[in-house]
Amino acid sequence: MKKFLAVITAICVMLTASITAFAQSHPKSKDVQNEIDKIVNYITSQKEGDYTIDDAVDFYYLTKSGADLSKYNDKFIASVKENVKANNGKLITQYGENLATYAAVIEIFSTNDIDVWEFEGYDLTAAFAAMPADSEINPYYYNIVIPALFYIEDETFAETVCKTFVDKYYTMGKGMEYWGYSCDNTAYFISAITYASDEYTAQLNDAIKVIETYKTKGGYFCDNQYTTTLNANSTGLALMAYAEYEWLDSLLDETAETINLNKSTEIYNQLSAFKTSTEGAYSFEVGGEPNLFATFDVLRGLTSYVNALMLKEFIDEPIDQDDTENPEDSKKDPANKTESTTKLQIKPLVTQKNDAAATTSTETKKNTSKKSPSTGAGALTIAMSIALAGAGTAVLAAKKKEQ
Repeated sequence: MKKFLAVITAICVMLTASITAFAQSHPKSKDVQNEIDKIVNYITSQKEGDYTIDDAVDFYYLTKSGADLSKYNDKFIASVKENVKANNGKLITQYGENLATYAAVIEIFSTNDIDVWEFEGYDLTAAFAAMPADSEINPYYYNIVIPALFYIEDETFAETVCKTFVDKYYTMGKGMEYWGYSCDNTAYFISAITYASDEYTAQLNDAIKVIETYKTKGGYFCDNQYTTTLNANSTGLALMAYAEYEWLDSLLDETAETINLNKSTEIYNQLSAFKTSTEGAYSFEVGGEPNLFATFDVLRGLTSYVNALMLKEFIDEPIDQDDTENPEDSKKDPANKTESTTKLQIKPLVTQKNDAAATTSTETKKNTSKKSPSTGAGALTIAMSIALAGAGTAVLAAKKKEQ
């Protein structure tokens, strides 16, 4: 049985079981989201002009954060629309045509309930899969590309993308090589390969050990040659890595009763030392001035952490039957109200394309002639694509391969 199905089974068990929480105290996801909103406000205040398709990667991270981007979405979507029409169904930016742009746009659109299979008459997922699987891209962008493979049907393409990434950039015992080895590089590797962990468990577990070699008092440092001191960038990216790793590791552990975020929470607490007097801004070093790059890396870490926190909260905290039942039914027969430990149902992220699937929104356009996102096989487990949309709805996109 594919590990993908094992993950779904683990989720079902956790959602219905009586949970005993771990002893460590974790922050509330709403409080972390509040911090994220301030960070996004700071980052967007530093941007000159609108976000366009040329900014797809940055806009992906902002969208993934769950912050309100309504004032920027229309201009971004219009930019993509203009680009795809001008290029006959392809997305070609000032950086050329690349996997990262397709992945970022697909995930941004899915978050905004835009049909990626038929956008202005074009199938963005088909254009994505038509790219050479071994295309040259910044290896940091694989943590966008690999989760987006969930949306396509070509398993060979997906497996080749993952294999190219691992074979080209990862060295056992050293981590990810990109202009040298560093905490930051290996953190990006973990964030990406978590979603293809079925085939790359050995590399994933090795990377976790490697990243700990960059641990120092108060957080993490970058590398042993250039940046040997504690800094916000490396600490934020270490949080990103651990948050992505811990939720999956917990779900795949048959003995786990909840999602263990103890390591992530430890790193989260360390990040407070880098806050500045400017709201939402973080400094590179403790006590330093606001730094946009450091703040963006902290955002990446907090986003992964809040996503995992929200899933943990939905698993750990039962909701009253009163919160889920039909209000009209309770009016008819108040005696039917009973205590319950029913868990909040997790909704799918994207419109499923088979007859039995539901959508995230009644306004989402349905097109049953299109296929559903692929779970993939073998190397492309893509475990499950966790994203959190807008106002804190836990979102899980999952589907069995069509027979």
